[in-house]
Amino acid sequence: MHNGSIFIIKEDNTLVKMEETSYDSEEILQKLLDSYPDLLAGDQMNRDSPRRWIPIAREFGIPSGMNATSQWRIDHFFIDQDSIPTFIEVKRSSDTRIRREVVGQMMDYAANATKYWPIESIQNAFTEKYVKDGQDSIQVLNDLLDIEAEDEADIEEFWSKVQENLRNGKIRMLFVADEIPEELRRIIEFMNDQMTKSEVLGIEIRQYLNVDNNLKTLVPQVIGLTSNAILTKKPAQKHQWNEELFMNEISNKLGNEAREVYQDIFNHLSSGTYRIWYGQGQKSGSIFFLYDGVNSHNLFCMWTYGAFELQFQHLKFHPPFSDFEKRMEFQTKLKELLGVELTDDSLNKRPSFSWEKLKTEEARKNFYEILEWAVKEIKIYEKGV
Repeated sequence: MHNGSIFIIKEDNTLVKMEETSYDSEEILQKLLDSYPDLLAGDQMNRDSPRRWIPIAREFGIPSGMNATSQWRIDHFFIDQDSIPTFIEVKRSSDTRIRREVVGQMMDYAANATKYWPIESIQNAFTEKYVKDGQDSIQVLNDLLDIEAEDEADIEEFWSKVQENLRNGKIRMLFVADEIPEELRRIIEFMNDQMTKSEVLGIEIRQYLNVDNNLKTLVPQVIGLTSNAILTKKPAQKHQWNEELFMNEISNKLGNEAREVYQDIFNHLSSGTYRIWYGQGQKSGSIFFLYDGVNSHNLFCMWTYGAFELQFQHLKFHPPFSDFEKRMEFQTKLKELLGVELTDDSLNKRPSFSWEKLKTEEARKNFYEILEWAVKEIKIYEKGV
């Protein structure tokens, strides 16, 4: 490590010299990241939109195949506010593996996690971490997304985007150390320039101490942000959908008949019982329909690519549809009234059916009947609690 110093001026105008000091162990650096995610210097990565983080897990297991046991463990796994999975490997500069071996390790982790990690394992690790830490995991996520209260549509889109980014290889790989050696710097810069979907960066977190005054200062610095990488990896602006944009996209993609069906359903359901929430997808528009009782119940979503998506993945967390038998009643009504057949396994997920199932007025009337039944069941349960 290069010896260096920084200076602090105290309130009494005395100058305190802080000496750069090595970490006594890698574990100290590991704990600092877990406790203080801002040490990853998200403001240096994107000054216009500083990265904010939620730590998901430490020593998170990564399998080498579908349903296989964990073969590797990544030091830290974080996610930022734009749902970008972030893999973090931590080494001290005195560790010889920081030269080249750590790069091979990271490639193994990323290649297998993007292919084999189920989103459910990430969500479970997230919930378990904050329950163990005595924190409200929903509030942690609300703070990251900068929303005032639990909004299941926002939260659902966040996790869906995490899964999409993971499968598409849109990830971030961070090498964290007290000092990034020159050899690793060159590798990081080369990889970050060449990789179009993934971001590869180093983070130096230098430690400065003054033992006499019991002071410690940590100074993070991002490595690998070349001008070419900044230009090519500038995050895309979110696309906020609204009714007009959504319906115009339906006309363009699916035709006027589909637009009439979508518009009729929207007009019928937006009259008061349901809360409407518009997605921010870059390519596909979405409109979520929620019923707000004691809890917010995300019922279904319309997509511009022609799908009507049922939100069992969310309903299963709130009574009465937390009861699998109650979701099976939903399944039965869909089959009897709309001819939509769903597998039992899909009652824990987000199954969908084509808009063409709702082309006739009778079919739409039956669909409204199913939704009215669902809302009635929620009201009955909440009244009895």
